[in-house]
Parts: sequence; C-alpha cells; structure tokens
Amino acid sequence: MNKFKIIKEFSIYSFGPVVNIFIGLISAPITTRLLLPEEFGKATMFSVLVSVLSVIVMFGFAYSFLREYHESTQKKKLLSSSFIFNLFNLAVLAIFSLVFSEYLSSLLFSSTEYQYMIVALLLQILFNNIHFYSSSILRMEGKALLYSTFTVTLRLLSFICTILLLLLFSKDFRMIII
Repeated sequence: MNKFKIIKEFSIYSFGPVVNIFIGLISAPITTRLLLPEEFGKATMFSVLVSVLSVIVMFGFAYSFLREYHESTQKKKLLSSSFIFNLFNLAVLAIFSLVFSEYLSSLLFSSTEYQYMIVALLLQILFNNIHFYSSSILRMEGKALLYSTFTVTLRLLSFICTILLLLLFSKDFRMIII
C-alpha cells in the first residue's frame, strides 16, 4: 500500500470518531441544560454501570474475536461462538440482576420505583455487544466509509432522539437512557 492510500484510509476511519466527538461537544451542554443535575447524575451512573458490565459480559472474548478474525477461515463460526459466550454471560447477569432488581434500583437511583430500568440496563448491554461486533467486522473487512457512516449515524440518531424525548416527554434521566 502506498502512503497516499494509507493516509486516505486513516482519514476515512478517523472521520467517524472525530465527528462523534463534535456531536458529543454539542450534545453535552444541551442535555445538561435540559436536565437537573441529579437527573444527569442518575443517567451518568447508569452509563458507567453499562460500560463496566459490558466489559465483564464480553470477558475478553470480543477481543479474542478481533485477534483471530484474519486468521480464521470460519469467520461466521468465530463470530457466533464469541457472541454466544457473551449472551451466556449476559443471561447469568440478567438472572442475578432481575432477582436483585429492587436492591439494585435502590442502590443506583435511590428509589425502588425504577426496578424496570434494570431491564433497560440489560438491553443496553446487549446492544453494546451487537454494536461492538458489527462495527468491528466493518473495520476488519476494511469498509472504512461504511464504518464511519455507521458510527456517525448511530451517534446522531441517539442525540436527536434524546433531545426530542427530553423536549416532548419528560426531563428526567430515563429519556437519556432510552
């Protein structure tokens, strides 16, 4: 590969994350303006917990998938075995979380009335897994433009939906999480 082609590919791959940073810079002040600090804090706690639990659910298998992807002749089997293991871990987490949903709701949101948000937490972890594998495959296949378009579109849709939900329905943390 010549230098120009490498720079072009790098630029296309970096386009998505750079645009996502700008969307974040725009969305942060808007959402903090629309939400009370305690509501924003609840949404942040939820997001941090989703991030930590997503890493635990993936348990390193997602990165093994990346490491083995180019060497594997059975890419679909590699994907399915890695993803199924993550689903098993998520199922174990779901059982634990649903059994203790009242306690977790009280711990996270200082109220037991948000027990149903534990289901939203589990769904978000599932969607994080799906997003990780789909975006990783696009990167591994060298589909730079599709990867960047995919990431920017998801971030932009999330921003637009969040703002609409906050403006049209309720100005609480649940509108950010949804």
